[in-house]
Amino acid sequence: MSKKKTTSKKKKIIRNVVCTIFSFLLMVSLSVLLGSVALYFGFFNKEMTLSKINESDYYTKVYAELMDNLGMILKSKELPDDLLNEVITEKKVYINGKQYIDNSLANKDTVLQTEELTKELTVLLEDYYQKEQVKLDNTVKTDISSTVNAIVSEYSRMTRFQFVSYVRQYKQSVGKVLSWLLPVMAVIAVALIILMLCVVKYRHRGVRFIAISFFAAGGLNLILPVYGLATKWYNHLDISPSYYVGFLSEYFKLSTLAFFYVGCISLVIGLLLLLIVRVLKNQLK
Repeated sequence: MSKKKTTSKKKKIIRNVVCTIFSFLLMVSLSVLLGSVALYFGFFNKEMTLSKINESDYYTKVYAELMDNLGMILKSKELPDDLLNEVITEKKVYINGKQYIDNSLANKDTVLQTEELTKELTVLLEDYYQKEQVKLDNTVKTDISSTVNAIVSEYSRMTRFQFVSYVRQYKQSVGKVLSWLLPVMAVIAVALIILMLCVVKYRHRGVRFIAISFFAAGGLNLILPVYGLATKWYNHLDISPSYYVGFLSEYFKLSTLAFFYVGCISLVIGLLLLLIVRVLKNQLK
């Protein structure tokens, strides 16, 4: 009798050790899966990125800074400050800026077509000089070409939202890894859950280990988000140019919240599993 009890106790210890190892591996798998979901709905969410850009008045701020920069170019050429107001409008900046962002997030060509703008600026400057009774000789035409190139170059630079390109690059790099890692983690997680339910003598013990895995994975995914939301680090960004700040503050805040919500969902699943444990235990009585 004593021998049977000892053997039974050893088996129980072995089962607990095996389940603990399986539970740890499940926690790792769930952490990867939860983190990937948070990235998808946070940092790599196209709709969220576009909505936050619009809400932050990004295009209006870009237009204001662009006109200031172009004003310096005009001043260096002794041209009127308001000369470009009819050609370079806020609407045009919005259209070209949005086109760049849309194409960048969709992995399409982001090169801005400036031929039409170049023609408009050339005609505008030629008309201005003619009204000022300046002869359009080769020297003046060369100066016009130089001025147009400087304006177009600055316009192209300002309508490119470089941060979006970085997001696209990271998304592509991470996506390549996740394309094979996620299916592997999902299969491993399912296999571990089945194994834990098979190894234990009573089903509720296996479910308890699974619940612990969800709690641990959720906790890991909550550590940094809770710290970030508590310190609000995204409100203290020191970034240049300044018109990035409004968008990036909201972008990082919502991305942090995505990890927070995913972590909370994992904890809720853990709680539901504990309720199932209770039900299964009651069935044994």
